[in-house]
Amino acid sequence: MGGSIIKLFMFGILLLGCLVGVYASAYKGYGTAFFVGLIAGLSAWGVASGAAGLAKKELSWAVVGGIVGVVTILCTAAGPSVSTSARQSEADGVFAELKEDGDSFPDNWKWRYSDKYEEQFLKPEWFGHYTLARVHEAVDTKRAVDLRNLMKEIDDHDGDDDDTKELLKEARKDAEKAFTKIYDDATAKMFKAVGSKKREFPVDPALRGAFATMLQGLSSSTDANVYVAFVNEPKLDPPEGTDALLKQMQRHPDARASFPKGNAPVIDPGQAFSASFDNKRRGTFITAMNESFHQVFESDGLFTLVPLKDGDDRDGKLIFEVSSTIFRIKDFFFYDKTGTDGVKRFAGFLFAIEVEWGFRILDRKGKVLYAPEHLRSSPAQELSVRRKPGDPTWSMYSVMMDSAYYNYARRIVGNFGLTPPPIKKAFSYSGPVAE
Repeated sequence: MGGSIIKLFMFGILLLGCLVGVYASAYKGYGTAFFVGLIAGLSAWGVASGAAGLAKKELSWAVVGGIVGVVTILCTAAGPSVSTSARQSEADGVFAELKEDGDSFPDNWKWRYSDKYEEQFLKPEWFGHYTLARVHEAVDTKRAVDLRNLMKEIDDHDGDDDDTKELLKEARKDAEKAFTKIYDDATAKMFKAVGSKKREFPVDPALRGAFATMLQGLSSSTDANVYVAFVNEPKLDPPEGTDALLKQMQRHPDARASFPKGNAPVIDPGQAFSASFDNKRRGTFITAMNESFHQVFESDGLFTLVPLKDGDDRDGKLIFEVSSTIFRIKDFFFYDKTGTDGVKRFAGFLFAIEVEWGFRILDRKGKVLYAPEHLRSSPAQELSVRRKPGDPTWSMYSVMMDSAYYNYARRIVGNFGLTPPPIKKAFSYSGPVAE
């Protein structure tokens, strides 16, 4: 008697578990339903056997086979449809709950819905709600980089139903609205009056206006890149009257001390104006600009200056275009070089240069938003050079150009109304050493 009760109890619990298992997992297919149903059939036989023991009766093999077969067949036949309906109802309930709760917790859409339920049970528009929730979270936390990535993800997403497309459209619109607000705040900060504080460089209202237009384009862009294109041309022909001036300076006592015959040379420019050195100076220019713009664009993903290489496609890009033309002017500098004995001696003349600068802002269609008159500048008048052993003689020209680029970057930054990088008078040569 006791054994029959235990048998009835244990197989009853197992049968109940199997029926719950069919209900919960048979949606996976008839194979799963048959396997769990078979265990349920055997459990039903155990229950029947325990009950027969209590009644002091013996079950025939026909009855046993019938119990196992009927339960297995019922679970296999009805289980998948019942289980599928139940799982769909459960998934729909979670979807309705998340939709009603709003979009405060976008991760809920993953761990409570899309990661939990198979694709066949998911509402097609769930991804739209999930994306909208992530956009609103990025807006609330002011994560500009995340907003940019979400805008790109939205643009790359296609093939969804109309409801999803509308939700993604709403999400992108909300992201753009957030960026517009961020850029408006940054613009207001940049344009804010500074009272009686005297500026080193005059603010250019036309430049500011063009920049504000550029920022409007960035508010709907999937990246924060503003490309910087450089156009450089050296014109190093000596101006009229240079030879006469050179002969006059060759008679100077300091020049005669090293070159008694009055034939002190003009130092050759070497590689100082080559493309490889231009690239380095362009990097210096961009770094100086980026540091200053960071004053108003404190978050990543709002504004990044990126070099545009020669020949790169310009279509669809916002561009700062910097042009420089290098001219010789009728002037020379005395150049001293330290010998192996540690004594500084006159080594020749450096010809003087000026750089004519141009600056333009172009929109994504190549339309010029800003193009002031060109201006000329000279390297720093009080230029201090940190020389190292192995620096080529012509390194001074390279340093002069480094100075010119840095100073022009400071001027442009000041014209925007931003605080320029600190004045820099000391430069050092960076490049190949002399053989």
